[in-house]
Amino acid sequence: MEDALSTVLKHLGELKRPYLTAVEEKLLSVIEKEYGIIDEMPYSFSINQGLGENSNAKY
Repeated sequence: MEDALSTVLKHLGELKRPYLTAVEEKLLSVIEKEYGIIDEMPYSFSINQGLGENSNAKY
């Protein structure tokens, strides 16, 4: 991976806030698409979806 991309990913991983700005999110999306790392999970995915009998589990 190119040095510039490694630096960007390192920076995003060191952020102290629990969210990405729109620009950061778009940049990460471009990198993921370029390297074939696509997150197929929809944003509306609930942590309790698909857990079957354990859907009432507490986290």
